[in-house]
Amino acid sequence: MFLTLSSLAMGAPCDPVPSRVEAETAIAEARLDDAMTAWRAAVDSLSCTEVAADELARLYLVQGAVLLLRDRDPAGAAFAFRAARDVDDTVAPALGPAVAAGWASVTPERAAEVTVTLAGVPPEWSTLVDAQVVTGPLSMPAGLHLLQVRDPARGVRWGSLQLVESPVTLQLPAFSTVDAPAVAQERHPARAALRVAGLSAVGLGGLGVALSLPPRSAQSDASDLATLRALRDRQVGFASSGLAVAGVGVVLIGASFAF
Repeated sequence: MFLTLSSLAMGAPCDPVPSRVEAETAIAEARLDDAMTAWRAAVDSLSCTEVAADELARLYLVQGAVLLLRDRDPAGAAFAFRAARDVDDTVAPALGPAVAAGWASVTPERAAEVTVTLAGVPPEWSTLVDAQVVTGPLSMPAGLHLLQVRDPARGVRWGSLQLVESPVTLQLPAFSTVDAPAVAQERHPARAALRVAGLSAVGLGGLGVALSLPPRSAQSDASDLATLRALRDRQVGFASSGLAVAGVGVVLIGASFAF
């Protein structure tokens, strides 16, 4: 069965190269299930990053190798090998003689044009087909293609590997307009910790100020001037300490907004 993957960026690492290299290593060591897992991880990253043509060709080569060696699907592998050669014919595989033979058996060719409609793309966003920006209606040769949409402010937001053999309409998901870094900022654990510490310090400082103001009876009961001065020194000490602690709390609350 031919593999088609489509994904929306949801926190996946946005770099296909490490996973692609891991998949190639697994193929060389005949760990084909591991190769499949690593290749899927590489494809997931295409939902949030652009790739160069040569890197996309290598991803197609890995896909073809997995289909040929693991799934025993030479027809599906041929689609992937042809896609690799159409994108960059200079990237020859180093994944064993069977893969090399499969890649050599197909030639880049211009198949019949197929229309693809991406529904739900915001008008100011751009569309990429096999790592190239395409304007206007999408028409491409029948075969395997990487389709992506790019937000000018935040980069690639959706990517899909599609085997296109006839006209098709793909409904894209509803894209959030919330700025992702701002959302992450609000959830930063240090922000909440600083606010809690700041509020606690302000509360303690207020308590210190309150303790500096004993009832009038305490002053009237003072037996002499020395006792009254000691009482007032204690009041000043409580007030100064309270104000200092409250000041630290204000600083901590202010610092929480810097994250």
